[in-house]
Amino acid sequence: MSTQKTKTTKPTKPAKEKNFVVVNFLDIEPHRISFLERKANKHNGGFIPIRYDGKSMYVTYEARSCQFGVSGNGDDNPAYKTGKKISGYSTSISCLSDYENDPYYLKAKELDDFFIDSCHKNAIAWQIGGSLKNPMTKAQFVGNDERGFEGKWKRILKWAGKKNEKTGDKDYAPYPPRMDFSIQTTSTSEYTDEEGKIVQEAEFKPVFYDSLANKLDKVTTANVNEAMPPRSRVAVLAWWGNLSQGPLFGASLKPKAQQFRVYPSEQLATDECLLDDEEDDAPDLGDQLVGDFSGGAKLTKLSNSNPAPLEEDVQIVGDGADDDGGETGDAAADDAGDAGDAASAESVHEEPVPIPVAAPAPVPESKAAVRTKPTRTVVTTPKKS
Repeated sequence: MSTQKTKTTKPTKPAKEKNFVVVNFLDIEPHRISFLERKANKHNGGFIPIRYDGKSMYVTYEARSCQFGVSGNGDDNPAYKTGKKISGYSTSISCLSDYENDPYYLKAKELDDFFIDSCHKNAIAWQIGGSLKNPMTKAQFVGNDERGFEGKWKRILKWAGKKNEKTGDKDYAPYPPRMDFSIQTTSTSEYTDEEGKIVQEAEFKPVFYDSLANKLDKVTTANVNEAMPPRSRVAVLAWWGNLSQGPLFGASLKPKAQQFRVYPSEQLATDECLLDDEEDDAPDLGDQLVGDFSGGAKLTKLSNSNPAPLEEDVQIVGDGADDDGGETGDAAADDAGDAGDAASAESVHEEPVPIPVAAPAPVPESKAAVRTKPTRTVVTTPKKS
């Protein structure tokens, strides 16, 4: 009697659930945001980790105007080539000119209100300030005006302008608000040029893509103005890792950019003739034009359609969070830096300054053959009376 062997199969393990969530900026629901316990840093401040549905939070932003490209942040120092010692890099996207009807402006206001309430309720636990006997007021987080000037919550919406030393108020520039992103680096270096000036170089951590979603080679301070030219439209994927907190400035959120998709500004060429040759096939409009002008002309329609937004199906770059939902070493180090940056935030001019980069070496031009056309003599004969 033969016995038939039965094949046993091991039960399949359920797919491991992702420990992060990617959400579109306009789809953020504030009530789904939570906070972990505050952690101290080395700058007498701390950071408060953010979670969305209990997971690390990544946010996508549609392509929007990026007026200044990548900017260097730091203190003035004449020993440096750029006139200041750069301690970090950032970029920003702008709201529409009619910002009061811009969905991004309205969502950012909603989120600012949420963070103001959260900071007010947790001011003592997060060591922002106040005590049980003398708690901080909500007005201290709101600020001196509706845009949050000198408020203990540094708002998501940033407004360009300067403090009026006579009145103590802020004189705002006539520009729509913007939203800022910090740009981390994988390496930095310095050297002294022939003029005795210190030149700083850095390689950026975020991944840059062109408008067709092709990944660009590594982007550095030397080529960043080519990868992300000023006045481009830029889509962003950013990590909302934590709130930075300090005993003097209050609390802030500065998302860390992970990916950029860049749509360079479409401008009329100034180094190329767009007028057609008179011998090209074109309708003769001579009899239809007023005056003595006659000849052929074509109208070329330039496409300026809106770019597609950044897709949510993206690959997360870097270690935003570890498997157990805790902060990574990079995150903790970055937050320590954020607190230091935020501590001096009010002393820095609100308007970003683009990174000056060295001009590339001139490329020898090849002399192309010049094609000449035979000249024509036009003879006009007066009409006989």
